Amino acid sequence: MANDISAMKRDIERRLRDLPQLIEEHDRLTAAHRILSSNDRHDDDPVAVPRRRAARGANRGAILAVVKERPGIASSQIAVATGIAKTVVYSTVAHLKRDGEIQPEKGGYKIARR
Repeated sequence: MANDISAMKRDIERRLRDLPQLIEEHDRLTAAHRILSSNDRHDDDPVAVPRRRAARGANRGAILAVVKERPGIASSQIAVATGIAKTVVYSTVAHLKRDGEIQPEKGGYKIARR
């Protein structure tokens, strides 16, 4: 047990001796990265504009409106009609089916009877 403690103590002392060099290297690399990164963006570069998310429930409402207007419409057609991404349509349709708001109809969907 004493040997284990001595070995741990030697290991800690060795690592403590190495740390100042590593800290200096970290500081140099951080400074270099900061300088190089500041030159990445130029004023004439186009700025990416974040996409706006639909308001809560907007996709659901749009999908229900299209399904009501066109009973039997397929998910892919809903995506085209609404402009909503297919993945969002598929997910929302699954929720609407689960919640009993729509039901399958001739390869597509229709508003469920209540």
